[in-house]
Amino acid sequence: MANYLKWIEIYHLIMISAWVVTLINRKKGDGIIRYFLVFLSVSLVFEMFVSYYFARVYKDNRLVLVFYATMCAAYYLYVLNEHFRTKPWATYFHVISGIWLILATFFLVGDIAKNTFDPLWYNLGMGLASILILKYFYDVVYVDEYRNVFREPKMYFFLGILIFFTSSFPLLIKIKFLSTYSQQIGSTFFGLMRAFGNIFLALGYLGAAICNRKI
Repeated sequence: MANYLKWIEIYHLIMISAWVVTLINRKKGDGIIRYFLVFLSVSLVFEMFVSYYFARVYKDNRLVLVFYATMCAAYYLYVLNEHFRTKPWATYFHVISGIWLILATFFLVGDIAKNTFDPLWYNLGMGLASILILKYFYDVVYVDEYRNVFREPKMYFFLGILIFFTSSFPLLIKIKFLSTYSQQIGSTFFGLMRAFGNIFLALGYLGAAICNRKI
């Protein structure tokens, strides 16, 4: 029990809060972000139980985390597809997202079979999502009519994702170099940046949960 409590981090508690708020709001009707409660439920299972189990029993949860992260990227792309579905270029985005999902699934299965760790397809999916999130904020500032975006769940959701990926992307590229140069510096830097990104991602979930109801 003590070991499990040490596993729990601040962002886990924020995610639990987001799940509770989403569950309460769900009773008032469907939210603007579809399947958000299902997504948070699955995320909590992976974050708090599956990942811990593999780290504790097998001493390595990287493949589980890659699978979970790729699933998250797929959901982010789904939400973005829903948001931009009326745009003239939406069909192209649907096709690109579909191709990414097929290839990411194919190579992920291969990684699991070979017990290897490669975040390439996760990075590609998150990169695609980030581009569309930037398009969302561009539309908010320069294209759409003025509205109070602070009442929109997608604003918090997308902002959390963008900050998370921005803070974690350099680590996915440079972590091997950091660890080689200095195990202690690399480990400490990775831990700080990971905690920073996860907290902002969880806060994005919480903000979305609070606003995720049709008014």
